[in-house]
Amino acid sequence: MKTVVRLLGAVTLLLGTPAEVLAQGSGANAGHAGHVMITPDDDDWVDAPASLPAGARVMVIDGDPSAAGEFTMRLWFPAGYEIAPHLHPADEHVTVLSGTLYMGLGETLDPDVAGRLPPGGFAMMKA
Repeated sequence: MKTVVRLLGAVTLLLGTPAEVLAQGSGANAGHAGHVMITPDDDDWVDAPASLPAGARVMVIDGDPSAAGEFTMRLWFPAGYEIAPHLHPADEHVTVLSGTLYMGLGETLDPDVAGRLPPGGFAMMKA
């Protein structure tokens, strides 16, 4: 079944589960292979890939989203951002850090039946 995602407000999501951790960090991580620490001041945001509608930004935290295997990244969406129904090739874990995420299942985007995830909310979507 396709998953419908509708986002209202600025939303930051954490996707995936780390499998391979970055070999070298910065600041408190320096010299400690296998550790990753991200602070609110870290600003490695880039435009999202073309697989998402324009306006999204991403920060890859761990792994390589373009390769097979697990990865972790944060996504930022502008207010009112919508993602059309789509399939996931792998399980996807989502934690809302700020804003509100509306998610649903089905072939069409229907905000009236979407579930609401506030900050701290979590969803896991199977492949």
